[in-house]
Amino acid sequence: MTIARRGRSALLLLLAAAAACRPPAAADRAPRQVHFAAMNDWHGALQPRPAGPGLGQPFVGGLSYLAAAVDDARAQRPGLTLLDGGDCFQGDAAINESKGMGAIEALGLLGVKAAAVGNHEFDYGGPKGGHKRAYLEAAAKTAPYPLLSANIEALQPDGSYAPYRPENILGEVILDVKAADGSPVRVGVYGLSTVTTPTTTRPDNVDDLRFGDLVEASQRSLAKLRAEGAEITVLVGHIGGACPPLEGAAHGLVAHQACLPDGEVGALLTGLGDEAPDLMVLGHSHTMLAHQQGKTALVEAASYGAALGLLSLGLGPGGVEPSANQIAPLLPIAHAAPPARCGAAPSGAPLVVDGRALQPKAEAEALTARLESAVEGGCAPAGCSLTGLERHKARPSPLGQFTAAALQNSFKDADLGLQNGGGLRADLPPGPLMSVDWQQVMPFDNKAVLIEITGAQLLGVLREGARGRHSFLQVTGASYTIDPSRPAEDRICEGVLVGGQPLDPAKTYRVATSDFLASGGDHLGEVYGSPKVLAEGGLLRDIFINASAAAGPACVAPPAPTVRVGPCGAPAR
Repeated sequence: MTIARRGRSALLLLLAAAAACRPPAAADRAPRQVHFAAMNDWHGALQPRPAGPGLGQPFVGGLSYLAAAVDDARAQRPGLTLLDGGDCFQGDAAINESKGMGAIEALGLLGVKAAAVGNHEFDYGGPKGGHKRAYLEAAAKTAPYPLLSANIEALQPDGSYAPYRPENILGEVILDVKAADGSPVRVGVYGLSTVTTPTTTRPDNVDDLRFGDLVEASQRSLAKLRAEGAEITVLVGHIGGACPPLEGAAHGLVAHQACLPDGEVGALLTGLGDEAPDLMVLGHSHTMLAHQQGKTALVEAASYGAALGLLSLGLGPGGVEPSANQIAPLLPIAHAAPPARCGAAPSGAPLVVDGRALQPKAEAEALTARLESAVEGGCAPAGCSLTGLERHKARPSPLGQFTAAALQNSFKDADLGLQNGGGLRADLPPGPLMSVDWQQVMPFDNKAVLIEITGAQLLGVLREGARGRHSFLQVTGASYTIDPSRPAEDRICEGVLVGGQPLDPAKTYRVATSDFLASGGDHLGEVYGSPKVLAEGGLLRDIFINASAAAGPACVAPPAPTVRVGPCGAPAR
């Protein structure tokens, strides 16, 4: 071998060794993992709630246990970012007493980095004679995280509309977070609010707002976030949509089957196509989602802090690589610690999750105690229930029958009582009852009203209630049959009876209901506009408590059902 050839061989060996020591090209690197946690529809659930069957524990949720699970997730997943899908307001008496301020404190304690504006964030309105969204806007100012919605516009003095942007309510935001390896990542987050908000909160609190097209709002926000250098795009969306139930699931907190969800979520994914965000943290349907749909990871973690969503996105040089995403099953916050209220001390018992013992967070227990100390009367006796009463949003229910009857009986001249199924937020437990039990059932500060409508309008109300676009209408004072096989807008069979007599379209009827329904909630405004109000009553919750106490030793029980679900032709009872 010549000297020249030996020199060339040595040079090649040196170059090969240098190449072996050089870091891999960007295209060869494994994607960085960026960790996220998700919650939604917390609804002020400071205390644990009864668990459904199959979980192996009697209770779920509670702020101190949810906080412990979040802290543990952070310890295991460096750089974890917690996001909220909206509706943190409206539920627990202490949260309602604070007009949402307590919910903002709770989510701040959990370390939420951004939250969607849910429909129930508008429920509290404002002080009498004041700005109709004063309580939401005051709470938003104090939040240590932004509240997001890109599709809400507010009416301006000149008659035009402009984005609704009070302090700290934004359309989108860039979050500077860290990947699991400590490297910086720019995450662009935007929010959406369901277009059904005007019929799922008090309509008069939002009658000067416009809830715009979800696809168009998304396209604007995503273009802006990407132009600002977002490496990951995320929607926090309080919008409806679910997948078919997972048959044979061990318990009710197992995520539904992977699918294109129905409703607003499915329409948004279809409308955006390849422009869709990398992650959707969803709320509003109180459903369970934890799967990949096309390029987009979807997560929705039930409600009331009963579960936590956990997932990691794989970020490569060209953006998120869906094949590298890791979406864990929803984590149930299930345990044996009952609610600590009315003199009961927190149990302090550890929560065992996946074999790990988590101590309830002391700061969360202190916040809960402070907020609850401002509420009076929650521990007052309120009757009893022998077996408990269940609620249901999609069909007649024992609790719906009892509450509708209590409404009807609160006005001596009422022909009917109407209670929307979606307004009943918890089952009534068996045993001795306290006011706080009814607070869980009816957290909304709605009042009873007696309205007058025609028989023709009443039939329209019953048809809309059977359609169930938001929830089933619970009715007393009328007898009829609902046939689910008929078209959605015409499921009421012929032969409706009111007070035992055929419904007369020309007659006027007196209907006891809530001011929410009377003002057009749950789409009833499309049927009767602004009905004549004959009288006003007290808070629905107080009416239910009084009816419960009046039952005495017999305890609460629903009246005999008068609404039948089944084929037309069978007699209504």
